[in-house]
Amino acid sequence: MLAFATLLMTGGAFGDRSGERRIFVSGFVVFALSSAVCGLARSGTELVAARAIQGLGAALIVPNSLALLNDACAGDSAVRARALGLWNAAGGGLAVAAGPVVDRLLLSLCGWRGIFLVNLPICALGIWLARFITETAPHEPKAPIDIPGQFCAIIAVLALTASIIEGGVSGWLRPEVLAGCVAAVAAGVAFVAIERRTPNPMLPLHLFRRPSFSTATCVGFLNNFAYYGLVFVLSFYFQTVRHYSTIQTRLAFVPLTGTVTISNLLGSRLASKSGPRLPMVAGFAIASVAYVALHGIDAGTPYTLMLLPLAAIPFGLGLAIPAMTAALLASVERQRASVSSATFTTVRQIGGALGVAIFGAIVAASGKTSMAGIQCVFVVCACSSAVACALSVIGIGRDDNLAQTAHADATGEVRVCPAPTCNS
Repeated sequence: MLAFATLLMTGGAFGDRSGERRIFVSGFVVFALSSAVCGLARSGTELVAARAIQGLGAALIVPNSLALLNDACAGDSAVRARALGLWNAAGGGLAVAAGPVVDRLLLSLCGWRGIFLVNLPICALGIWLARFITETAPHEPKAPIDIPGQFCAIIAVLALTASIIEGGVSGWLRPEVLAGCVAAVAAGVAFVAIERRTPNPMLPLHLFRRPSFSTATCVGFLNNFAYYGLVFVLSFYFQTVRHYSTIQTRLAFVPLTGTVTISNLLGSRLASKSGPRLPMVAGFAIASVAYVALHGIDAGTPYTLMLLPLAAIPFGLGLAIPAMTAALLASVERQRASVSSATFTTVRQIGGALGVAIFGAIVAASGKTSMAGIQCVFVVCACSSAVACALSVIGIGRDDNLAQTAHADATGEVRVCPAPTCNS
């Protein structure tokens, strides 16, 4: 996960310069080879090293998959919204729900190595399916790689994410945690300085002056902060407070993943008709109410009373996330789709890591069997989702952002034209 979060922006930058499909396929190759090494690993060191390389492969795949999807929609905002709904429904709904079931089956049939070796036919299928994707021309084929900027971004994200994880485990005042935070800030400041001065920045900072881009990025952080932290705390609650077994805990999480596929499709359809603001506002409002509803639970609360809020949280987020992603992609030129997607995903990964670390610290401070810390977490989740709802109202346009797409002609001049009539 560290390698994935750290290298996402690098994967997006390579896609912008070398062509998204080429980097997308390369990511599958890297992921397949590293999965084979994981499955054949003879020591923990080999396994951890191969897992880091898996993170590199994933970092090449994810942002470029979004960029390819955005390019295939050719500026049609309605098609893009529906396609993002399918993308999120498959990756955030079906895959998440099916993963634990398949894992358990593979563990019983093949042992732990099967969890990694099963990736080989999946990657082969992904590479074969990529044949049907139109190759995109590199958007900046002659632009030099922004090596200093990428180096500073890697150091900043690596130091920040590692410090967050270690701080949640060992304490926030440990020297290595403080040193990591200082290194993250220093590298972040250097990154901003480099990106402001270089003629070919990896991440054009002017993107953050666009309301939809900056709002979608901030809302993505808040969403992952609350949701990933919630999943961690609920796992602790079910196993430590209610004394569920591992299997019972996985079954208890089914409502938390079961409704997201349906709501992703519904949210994307709503976004294609009304623009991204409505599904984002509605989705985060539903999630906020559901987080509040969980606040009253205790060790003896019947599980049936938790079913509705556990199902409502992913339903609300499923409405919001495709629209949030569509708003971000609609706010940038198509030649910036890869690095914009990578930035968006990086910020969300950091939000998730921070949520797990902070929520874990809150629960630990209140005692393992105390409900006070767990109930405090539900309040923080509700507040985070409410802030995301308010930001969506303020910073996301109705349908003006999705109705226009920026295109660059052969001279490099950017022109804005209404979709879908302009597909150049």
